[in-house]
Amino acid sequence: MEQPSRSRRRGWLAIGLTGFIGLALLIASATIVGRALYAPDERDVTASPSLPRRIGPPAVITRSARRSPIGAASVVFSSDQWTIDGINSDTAVTGARGDAYRRISASFGSVAGIDAILSPDGTRLAVRDTIIDLVSGKDMPLSAGEADYRSPQAWSPDGRYLATVSYTFSDSAPPDWYTGEWYDSVKRVDLSIVDTVTGKETRIARLDTSVIYDGWIAAFSPDGSRLAYQSGNEIVVTDLAGAAHTSFHVADGVRIAGKGAWARDGHSLALVAEQHCDCGGRYPARWTIAIVDASTGVPAGPSYPVEGVVALRMLGWSPAGRPVVVSYDPLSPGDMAPVAVIVDFRTHTDKSGVDDTSKYADVLFNVDTARVVELAETGTPRALLTPTYGGAESLDVADGVIAGGLGRAGRPPRLTFMLVFGIGVCTALAGLVAGAVTFAVVLLHRRRVRRRRRAALATAA
Repeated sequence: MEQPSRSRRRGWLAIGLTGFIGLALLIASATIVGRALYAPDERDVTASPSLPRRIGPPAVITRSARRSPIGAASVVFSSDQWTIDGINSDTAVTGARGDAYRRISASFGSVAGIDAILSPDGTRLAVRDTIIDLVSGKDMPLSAGEADYRSPQAWSPDGRYLATVSYTFSDSAPPDWYTGEWYDSVKRVDLSIVDTVTGKETRIARLDTSVIYDGWIAAFSPDGSRLAYQSGNEIVVTDLAGAAHTSFHVADGVRIAGKGAWARDGHSLALVAEQHCDCGGRYPARWTIAIVDASTGVPAGPSYPVEGVVALRMLGWSPAGRPVVVSYDPLSPGDMAPVAVIVDFRTHTDKSGVDDTSKYADVLFNVDTARVVELAETGTPRALLTPTYGGAESLDVADGVIAGGLGRAGRPPRLTFMLVFGIGVCTALAGLVAGAVTFAVVLLHRRRVRRRRRAALATAA
């Protein structure tokens, strides 16, 4: 009985050893392949700040922008498709002249282009309640005071002043009879200009709380001496001390087009509005950028219609004098949630009379990807930046990059979370298969040995 027991132990030892070696070889192979796919590239590829034509999810080993400063960034971008947990505030930046990538902490709760805004030279990133210095990695707090939080909106062209909005929410709860989806109501919204050199804050106005859309609230004039902002359906132009120069009324649903809305002449302003349409595409909305006189609101230039997108937000003007915008492209109809609504900039109430505007303000709800495009009065917009799959649902570009008009190919990281996850799953499955095959081979071998032993014993008897 001694020999069969020893043989059994040897068999199990062989199974374990073979499985371990097979798994180790698979892991080593996956590591080598992963390193071959991902080669960190910190080199500058253009002499001046440039816009990459491609960006993608950061690599799993991408460093923090605060612990390992990037110096200056050309693009900040966000997506909820980089990891399995689906957090909207997963955010990263890529270099001003090269394809270095850095992560921005999700603790700020900011989304690129909405409340994460790059300074004109790309050396600072304004997020909720903080300015991150991308050269030193240090933070400059933006106190919200008695408000719940402060959201950045636009930088002045010289990068000294930052327009911000402070939000204070009510503590109200839905009535007992209300069965719809409840949104916290905004009690107070204050627009201010912060001097980032001295820290001085100048309160500009208390905004109408009926329709508030971060990213479409304020824009500095080209010389930095004036700020255009929107409160309800009024667009007001003030100086940096808050003294109003001019104002005009706009129709419901019309907004300042974004941080880059001022035309270079300093006299015109870009507005944006959505109109439902049977456009024949996958998203029934037509957005139009219209140029108006900044003092009167009277049309003062061409209009630029774009069909089938969730929203447009203006970044600035190309060297050729055309609007450069973020185009929020929609999911396919089959991927949209059953409760999806068409985003617009109008006020809404549900059947019971409760304010429902926030439901229509979630620009990212239906978005598949965000691109940077240059508009034309007629024809298809020209794509300047297109993310890889899942690469960006919202983004912002440094003003200097837009004005310079310089582009580069862009080399997104390859060793992303989804790739590593896929390699891990494949490795685990391969390991299981290798182990199962090894076990089957050893088991068959043991059975064959037993048959031979029995045959030998029968012959000896």
